[in-house]
Amino acid sequence: MLDGALKGVPRVDRAFLTARAADLSWSRTHYQHRFDRTNLFGLLFHVLGNHASAEAAAFRAAWPIWQQAADGRFLAPGELDHDQQAQEELFTTLVGRYMGGNARKGFTYNYLACYLQDALGTITPRPFLTALAAALGNTSRSHSEHGRPLHYNDLRHGVGCGARAEELHQALPWARLALEPLAGQLLPMWEEDVFDVWQNIGLADRFQELTQRAAADACRSRTGPRHPSSYPLLLEELAAAGVLSRRTTGELDMPDAYRTAFGLGRHGGVRRDPAAA
Repeated sequence: MLDGALKGVPRVDRAFLTARAADLSWSRTHYQHRFDRTNLFGLLFHVLGNHASAEAAAFRAAWPIWQQAADGRFLAPGELDHDQQAQEELFTTLVGRYMGGNARKGFTYNYLACYLQDALGTITPRPFLTALAAALGNTSRSHSEHGRPLHYNDLRHGVGCGARAEELHQALPWARLALEPLAGQLLPMWEEDVFDVWQNIGLADRFQELTQRAAADACRSRTGPRHPSSYPLLLEELAAAGVLSRRTTGELDMPDAYRTAFGLGRHGGVRRDPAAA
């Protein structure tokens, strides 16, 4: 994205613009370790507590040590920001503890952080909040008699809402051209099978057209891959973006956050219900 945004900017100006760049990535250490996953839930509780509604006031009243900043924002208690046990207990009141009848089905507090990660072990805040919003909407439609605001099954619906794939499209607009033709394929799959699909649809020609359209528009930044005619290098670029990973056997795999959005299946998996997609 940065390369595209700086297209046409003189080198000396590039150095000036990027000298004070801040790292905004949410890497593996921000959620995978027990003490870092709390950042995402701290963000959630901050959003809930600052919503302009009576429900938000009731939510804050359940933890009466919220403080109000000079600008009017409500600041969550420290344990809701960084204490996993306190966060998990609160989230349990919203959705229940398990992703089913018992612990063997998994824990609700862990579910989103696990299934929204990409192949690099990264999860970003926007898909996390979007998945929860989608889950809430589905609960109101499908489980209106449920005794909690969220039903655990609707967390699965939230993961499949496509927010992570949409974020990818905004960062790498060309990725959708490469991934949508793989719909219906089963993972893991060999790279030769991926190349066959791309060859059959003439993906390199499509990228060439995309590049030519961008070049004709002086105001449009680069929107194609670095090596549009090399399928092996294209795979490497998708892997570097966290879309694909390679198993020890050499086969390619894809995180569920992308796999479900682009319609790929999994060998031995349960066939998805189209009505639940």
